[in-house]
Parts: sequence; structure tokens; C-alpha cells
Amino acid sequence: MSSTQPPVLPGALPVDPPDRPGFPAGWRSAAALLLLSTYVMLPALLGLSREGSDSAILPGNVSGVLVLCGIELTLFTAAFGLAAWLARFRWAELYLTTPIRWWSWPRAIAWSIALRVGIGMLLAGSLGVAQLVRGKPITDLDSMRPKVEAMVDVAALQDPLYLALMLTLVSFVLAGLREELWRAGMIALLGRLAPGWFGGRWGPWFALIPVAILFGLGHTPQGWVGVAATTGIGLGLGAILLFHRSLAEAVLAHGFFNATTFALLPWIAHLIPKLASP
Repeated sequence: MSSTQPPVLPGALPVDPPDRPGFPAGWRSAAALLLLSTYVMLPALLGLSREGSDSAILPGNVSGVLVLCGIELTLFTAAFGLAAWLARFRWAELYLTTPIRWWSWPRAIAWSIALRVGIGMLLAGSLGVAQLVRGKPITDLDSMRPKVEAMVDVAALQDPLYLALMLTLVSFVLAGLREELWRAGMIALLGRLAPGWFGGRWGPWFALIPVAILFGLGHTPQGWVGVAATTGIGLGLGAILLFHRSLAEAVLAHGFFNATTFALLPWIAHLIPKLASP
């Protein structure tokens, strides 16, 4: 006699299959959440250990970037694959059921511009207030800006091939796809484990807060201003993910945001000479 599973009601929260008697309910989702949280905190620990280092995390040559991308994507595939196996993610939970339309591309560009303007205004205002509180001139912001040179060798962006690699593989795959898939998985897991807080219609929006904080902490090499900025970026990208219920929309917006940053850095280096210095 074959057993059948009860039907899944629309909007119902998925639960861990009871295939391991003696384990607490939700252990699969809890283990997956711990795994993904640990994965994103490793860059934070690396950043703390690199404090005071003059070298950038991203290599300054094409071969080095390709090797790093291969290593990072392999590690993420292993970590997220194990988390997906533990949690038994559904396609809809990761917002993978919404197809990409032609208008997704210009809309993602518009979102990336809006995100940059919004974060820029918020960051500039916050830094200006902080400088006034510290009794220092508003124009003296170099000590408080995000340390982007800790992430990428700005001088290397003068190489067209290196820049092209940063605008494509690094921006849309290493950053966009990897980080948005991680974000979608974290939101889904929080909704499973704490449905009272993060479930239902509005719960995923509240889940964006702890997920964005973790995302920001993964950028500690940029300094605490960089952590604050990337936390805000994480909130914005998460909002795009949930608003459109589409992983692709968030990936594209993330990719265009990063690509624009890399494209502008050589120009910004002329305004802030310290960025161009080795």
C-alpha cells in the first residue's frame, strides 16, 4: 500500500520532512541557516584579520581574478548545495519561478541608479552629520569613506580586459547571482524557523533586516562606513527581490550596481588620489 503526502495549501509554509526520528522539528532548516550564516561571516573574519593591510582582496590581474572566481564559486556551490539539500528548497521559495522579460533589463538599470542615488544621499548625509558632531570640516571625509581600495586594485581597472572581467563575471555572477541566491535562501529559512516574525505576507520584509546586517558584516575590509553602506545596499536589493518576487530582477540590479561602481572607480581615483596609489 503506497503512502501519499497531504496536499500543500497555497501560501502554506514548507516544513522539514520528518525523515529522522529523534531530531527536533525544523532541524534541517536550522542547520541550513547556520551553514549559510557561517559562509557569509567568513569574509568578515578575513576582513578583521586583514586590518591595516595595503593589498586588495581581489587580485590585480586577470588570471588571479579568474582563479579567485573559480574558488569562490566552487565554495559557494558546495555550501549552498548542502544547504539546499538540507532545507529542500522549493523553486518558489528562492523566487526562481518568475521569468526574465525584456523589460527586466532596463528596469534593473533604473533600480541600480535609484539604489545608488538613495544610498549615496543617505551616506553623505550621515557622514556629514558625523563630521559635525566630531567637530571636523564636512569636506574632510577621507577618513570616513568606504575603503574600496581594500576590495579592488583601482589601478588595475585601467586594463581594458581586467575591467571587462570586473564588469561581467565579477559583477553579475560572483556578486550578483551568488549573493542574491544567498539572500533568498536566508529569507526563506527565517520564514520557516520563525513564521511568527518572518512568515506570511510581510514577514519576509522584516527578515531583510538581519539578512542585510549579515551581508554588511561580510564587507568589513571596507571599514565600518562600508559595512553601513553595504547593509543599506542589501536592504535595497532585498526589497527589489521581494517586490518583484524575482531572483533575476535582484541579480540584474545587483550586477548593474557593481558594474557601474567598477566603471566609475578609475574616474573617482583622479578626484581622490589615495585610491590610485599602490
